[in-house]
Amino acid sequence: MTTSSNPEWCPDEQIYKGGIIPNSDESFIEELMENDGSFLLFGYGSLCWNRGLGSLGRKEVRCIRGKAKGWKRCWSQRSADHRGTPSFQGLVCTLLNEEEYCHVTKKKEKEELNLEAEGVLFKIPSFLVKDLLEELDFREKGGYSRDIINVTEGEFETQKKALLYRGTPHNPAFWNRALLDLPFAASIIAVAEGPSGKNYEYLSKLNEFLNEKDEDTFQLKKMAEEFQNYDLYFLFGCGSNQYGQILLQKEIEEVCTLQESVLVVPKLETKRKQISLHAGGGHSAIIINGCFYRWGWNSDDEKRENIPYPVRQAFASSVEKAALGFSHTLILTTDTKKVYAFGDNVRGQVTGSITSSIIKEPTIPSILQNISCVEVAADYFIRLL
Repeated sequence: MTTSSNPEWCPDEQIYKGGIIPNSDESFIEELMENDGSFLLFGYGSLCWNRGLGSLGRKEVRCIRGKAKGWKRCWSQRSADHRGTPSFQGLVCTLLNEEEYCHVTKKKEKEELNLEAEGVLFKIPSFLVKDLLEELDFREKGGYSRDIINVTEGEFETQKKALLYRGTPHNPAFWNRALLDLPFAASIIAVAEGPSGKNYEYLSKLNEFLNEKDEDTFQLKKMAEEFQNYDLYFLFGCGSNQYGQILLQKEIEEVCTLQESVLVVPKLETKRKQISLHAGGGHSAIIINGCFYRWGWNSDDEKRENIPYPVRQAFASSVEKAALGFSHTLILTTDTKKVYAFGDNVRGQVTGSITSSIIKEPTIPSILQNISCVEVAADYFIRLL
């Protein structure tokens, strides 16, 4: 372990390197040792169900359920060294106080929240404290810092002071997007995996410890469990989202910087996938092993509880190529080499004849009934074959 007092954040590994974690002044140790001669640590994440093999696993360490009143468990801390990797980070929970939570979520009436986070209070004898702090500083190097908070223990809720490791809204790994979009957070948790195991295991075991009483944790577990039945594709996009064409929440009409989103489609058995992505004016599409999926303008997305933007296959035959205009779509089939079109036909871009209707069913344009094609392209209001 290094002992420098100036920790530096490593963007590549997403951890603090070259030192111990921030706020690591140990002058508080004597103050916390006034708890009947024991040092108190409050655990609210994996420590609730997994002490590990270090100091907390020693028989001399006692534990009891406790509560942190005025604090909210939030699933908004990226994890690149435990439940994810630097290339695909998982999500774990942290604790925010009322002021932080209201600021991040833009809630105004914090006095009505009555926040409370249940966890475990560890009572550590003095001879284990130094080793414990070193172990936890290393364990929580993924963006965490130390705090001292008031907690209550036991049936009579006796108030004590305890040490807390948490990711604040100012730490490099904090991600308020996950806090504000639970289905998106659940999609990440459903598939992320790191050196400490699967992200879903972390969520599921914590939900079990909390007896399914923490609403956000319970909802995340339900959603992440449902996601196991789908294939998930994580995409980046920016621009107009007026029709949900970049798979963001519908109240977000436009974004100017790249935003991550998730595409949810029925699971394919094969692991080897050929993928091509397409974008139009108000809609987007993807071809996966010949299966064509489309979302956004005039789409017929499947509606399922707790699943964001699940997309059904938009054409029964195998699709080789696709082209998207402003509000119409062209697809080229793999076997017959036929071109099908659907969408807005106000300029004849679907059927070849001008109408004022929207063509929902894929249709072969009349002039292409007996023609095989090798390529398709589309502009805003025209088609090229």
